[in-house]
Amino acid sequence: MTSTGAGASRVYTSYTVGSRIYDYDVTYLGVSPYVHGEISPGERLRVHAGLRYDNLRYRFDNDFTGAVAAGGNFYGQASDTTVRYEHLSPKLGATWALTPDSHLFASYNHAFRAPSESQLFRPTRAASAPIAQANAQAALGLDPVKAEQAEIGLRGKLGTLTYNVSLYQLAKHDDILSYRDTATNITQAVNAGETRHRGLEAGLGIPLGSQFRLDLSASYARHTYEKWVIPGSADFSGNEMEAAPRVIANTRLSWQPAPENRVQLEWLRLGSYWMDQANTAKYGGYNLYNLRVNWRLAKNVDLFGSIRNLSDRRYADSASISSNTPVFSPGLPRTAYLGLEAKW
Repeated sequence: MTSTGAGASRVYTSYTVGSRIYDYDVTYLGVSPYVHGEISPGERLRVHAGLRYDNLRYRFDNDFTGAVAAGGNFYGQASDTTVRYEHLSPKLGATWALTPDSHLFASYNHAFRAPSESQLFRPTRAASAPIAQANAQAALGLDPVKAEQAEIGLRGKLGTLTYNVSLYQLAKHDDILSYRDTATNITQAVNAGETRHRGLEAGLGIPLGSQFRLDLSASYARHTYEKWVIPGSADFSGNEMEAAPRVIANTRLSWQPAPENRVQLEWLRLGSYWMDQANTAKYGGYNLYNLRVNWRLAKNVDLFGSIRNLSDRRYADSASISSNTPVFSPGLPRTAYLGLEAKW
């Protein structure tokens, strides 16, 4: 590739088709039998439980041996091999009817996820052949992710008001994360010791008279690297995860004068979040307002439309650090959509 500038300011002006950097076949075989059962020990109690067994296998056949050089970088190559994973995953839950219209629920789930084909057999580029080969060998040693989640909550109806609220904690052991050097932008998939996700989620819906309705949903959560040390490079233990806002909220006010006609105003709130794993810079988040309309013009003729970003706010769909420079992916400005649907 031909480019000008460097890092976050690099602009690619042309390219030519280069040499092939990977040439392999992978055969995947997965067997995952499970059993699930439910029982009601009492009139108001419902209990469910399950158990799943996973036996997974990747058979890797590589036509290359040794690191491949391309574009000033090197790409490591693993030898032909077979990688296997097996695991038992239990789950347990219960629901208790406090009243006919309100229910308390709780659950525990244990989950398992094997590394993907690309994480195992397509490690990142490197500056030298020995490092590329070391990365390829390290990728084959990735452990599967094990996750444990506990949740408790309450949902129900109080008159015309509907509600749900839940507390959860999710702990992931050997989580597969992408470590990105913000100076070189080289990314490598590695196992973190542990990540933790704790939060509160709530939803509320209530009619306001015969034609209006208000719906709210919100989440407050913290997503942290509990244990993650990159030997000789970094220690992210105790840091919050990047691109993981604590606050996410959605509020919708709807006017529905007839079953087929509706106008809805929506407010989206995305809280601030860290832009990098080292927690050196934050993006402040944003508030967006959207308008949607569905309207019956005549029998079998409907008008639909929306205006996104009503206030024409400048915001970023995503924000990160690249080459030690903040990089923002801009969201759409005020954008209108209009359509007509006819049936015959």
